[in-house]
Amino acid sequence: MRACEAARLTGLFRHASNSGAILSGADRDLDGVRPGILLYGYGPRVTIRRQGPADTAAQTVETQPFLQWKTRIVQVKKVPAGFPVGYDSTYVTPRETGIATLDVGYADGYARLLGNRAEVIIRGRRCPVVGLVTMNLITVDLGPACEAGDGDEAVLLGRQGDASIWADEMARWRSTIPYEVLTNIHTSEIRVTGAAL
Repeated sequence: MRACEAARLTGLFRHASNSGAILSGADRDLDGVRPGILLYGYGPRVTIRRQGPADTAAQTVETQPFLQWKTRIVQVKKVPAGFPVGYDSTYVTPRETGIATLDVGYADGYARLLGNRAEVIIRGRRCPVVGLVTMNLITVDLGPACEAGDGDEAVLLGRQGDASIWADEMARWRSTIPYEVLTNIHTSEIRVTGAAL
């Protein structure tokens, strides 16, 4: 800053506060702020002291995730106990069940590490991702009742009914941080299979 002033540079827009700095107070706000993860609704709920025109006022910054990532079931198949699922048969069904194939994979940013670890929400219920994550597909164990069908919505991130999965939970499954989960979602292409998204 001093170097810019010494060089008589004027009209510069000064900004140094990322999401963490915004939450820590106003002393680094300068001319503006650069929220990142806060724009996705992630961050701790904190009370901060921000310098107002007249005095210092306490403000609470509350965050709530809102970005949702959804896909559709492309196929449901009833399978018997002992049925190997996917490449390398990394999951074998412990009982008769319904296996749903979903239209998402690592090419879309759904990490390979999520195979046999993650869950998705279908018909308001959390269901485990089973087998390996492939380039364009994942498989989910719907359970013996198997009420879901082709074209049903599957929530990868977000809320459906009373159930929710957010990027901080997915990050734990992937041994990473929510930033990586959110920025890995590929948005350059929307694939619609079966019913429209």
